[in-house]
Amino acid sequence: MIESGLFYGNKLDEINSEYQIIKSEINKNESLKYRVNGAAEIQNSLSENENLITLFFGRENLYAFNLNKEKLVVDKNNLSKQKVVDLLKKIAPIYAAEYQNSNLYFNQDLFSFNTKAANGFYQKILKPVLSDIPKNNKLIFSLPAELAFVPFEFLVTDFKEEDSPFYYDNKNYLIDDYAISYSPSSSIYVLQKELKIQNEDKVLLVGDPQISDKDFALSYRGGLLEDDSFNSRNIVLFPLRYSKEEIQNLNSLFSNGFTLLSGDATEKNFKENAAQSSIIHLSTHSFLHKNQPLIIFSQNKEEKEDGYLESGEILQLKLNSDLVVLSSCRSGLGVIDAAEGVIGMQKSFFEAGAKSVVVSLWDVNDKYTSLFMQSFYKYISEGFDKSEALQKAKLYFKKNYSANPYYWSAFILSGDISKIQDLKTASSNYLFYVLIGVFLSIALIYFGRKRLSLS
Repeated sequence: MIESGLFYGNKLDEINSEYQIIKSEINKNESLKYRVNGAAEIQNSLSENENLITLFFGRENLYAFNLNKEKLVVDKNNLSKQKVVDLLKKIAPIYAAEYQNSNLYFNQDLFSFNTKAANGFYQKILKPVLSDIPKNNKLIFSLPAELAFVPFEFLVTDFKEEDSPFYYDNKNYLIDDYAISYSPSSSIYVLQKELKIQNEDKVLLVGDPQISDKDFALSYRGGLLEDDSFNSRNIVLFPLRYSKEEIQNLNSLFSNGFTLLSGDATEKNFKENAAQSSIIHLSTHSFLHKNQPLIIFSQNKEEKEDGYLESGEILQLKLNSDLVVLSSCRSGLGVIDAAEGVIGMQKSFFEAGAKSVVVSLWDVNDKYTSLFMQSFYKYISEGFDKSEALQKAKLYFKKNYSANPYYWSAFILSGDISKIQDLKTASSNYLFYVLIGVFLSIALIYFGRKRLSLS
C-alpha cells in the first residue's frame, strides 16, 4: 500500500511509520514464521516472467496490484464488492449458493458453467489488469475472501454473441494464455519459493483406502456428515473405483515411487513415510467437519491411529516436500480469514513444511481425476515447472476429454511454482539401463574379436 501511489502527505508518513514499527517488531521475534517484505524485496525474488497480482476490496472500489520484476502497477476498478460478487454468481450456480458451507453436490449438469458470464467477469475485472502482461507469463493471484474459491483459469477471454453460453469447445479460456497459480499473499509466495528443503527424493503415492462396514453411510461425493455419527467415528465411505489405477499409473512414471495402497494406506504408514518425501500424492477421501479438514485413510484396528488425519496432526508432520497433491473432493475449501486466506488443508500443509499444494475446489469425478493426474505428473516428470505442468494438463484434458470447466478447472496450485529438481523418472532409469546394455554389448564384441585374433 505504501508504494501504491494511493496515499500521500501526512497519511503516507503515518502509514509508513506504522509499517516500519510492525516490521521491526516482527523481525525481532524469531518465533514468527513470516517476514514482512517490501515491494523491492519481493521483486528481487521474482523471475522475469512472474507476475504477482493481488486483488483488494477498498470501501467502494476494487484495487489490483501487479508486482513483477520491473515495476508495481496499481489499477483502480470502480466496481464495488457487491457488484463483483453479483458478476460471479452468474458464472455458475455453485457461486450463487453458499456452497462451501453446504452439503450440495454439483455434477457437470448442475454446475451449468455460463461462458458468457465468465467472459463478462473477465472483461470487467481482469482484462484491464492483464492488458500489459505478455501471454505465456506466469500469473500468481492473491485473492480476497469473496473470490477465494474461484479458479481464474476458467474465465473466458473472448465470447461471440451468436455462441451458446453453454457450448465449451470453441471458447478461449485464461488458461490458454497463462500458467496460473495462487498464494495467500506476496510475502508468503516468496517464503514458499525460498524455502530450503532436504529429503530423500521419494515420491509417496497413497490411494484406494479400504472402507470398513460401519453403522453410518457417507457418500464420498456429498460429504454428508452428522455430528452424532461422527463423534463415534463410525463412518462408511464408498470406495474410490479409480484410485488404485491412478496410483499404479503414477508410480510407473517414477523410479523412486513408494506406494501405499488399500490395506497399507493407513494413517500410521503415511506418517512414517511423509517427512522425507519430495512429492506426496493422496488419492483418498477428504472433507471438512466444523470447518476443520480431515483426510481419511484405511482403518487398522491394530494401530493406535484412528485413520482420520486432522489439521493438528498435519501440522506435526515436519515435511520437506516440494509438492503435496490432494486428489480428493473439496480439499481446497475451509474457513476464510481476511489476513491468511483459506484456513484449511492447504494452509496446514504449508505450515507443516510443503513448498506447494494442489487442491480441489469442488466435488471431482473419480475417473476423470485419475486421467487428469496422470497427465499432470507426466509433464512434471518431463521437467516442466509445477504451474506449467498444471496448465498443460488442463489444456490436454480440455482438448482430449472435455472442454467443460467442471472437469478440468477444479484443481488449483498454491505456493511455489518452480521445477522439482533431481526428479528420478522411470524414463531416466530406462535410459541408464539401455546405455549399460549398449556398453556391455560393445565390450563383448570387442573382447570376442580380440580373442579370435589371438587364436
